[in-house]
Amino acid sequence: MIVLSNDRGFLSKALCQLEEFTENKLKLSFHPDKISIEPWHKGIDILGFISYPTKTLMRQSTKSRMLNKMFKTKGYKRFEQENALYSRMKFERL
Repeated sequence: MIVLSNDRGFLSKALCQLEEFTENKLKLSFHPDKISIEPWHKGIDILGFISYPTKTLMRQSTKSRMLNKMFKTKGYKRFEQENALYSRMKFERL
């Protein structure tokens, strides 16, 4: 879950309320190492992309994995592979 706000105090209160709700109503708990309140300019890493206030970039490990799979696929020529990669990366905001 991602909650965005300019007010760090609001985020702390929201975190406490979310923890209380999940523990009391859902009988679940958050993993303590996976909770953080960070500035947005450092980026939000989710689903293979890193989203910044002005752009979204594909994570480097995602790019590498995609290239490795493309090069292992039979029947693809290098030119077709580069075009496929370019078409996927053009959705990254600049």
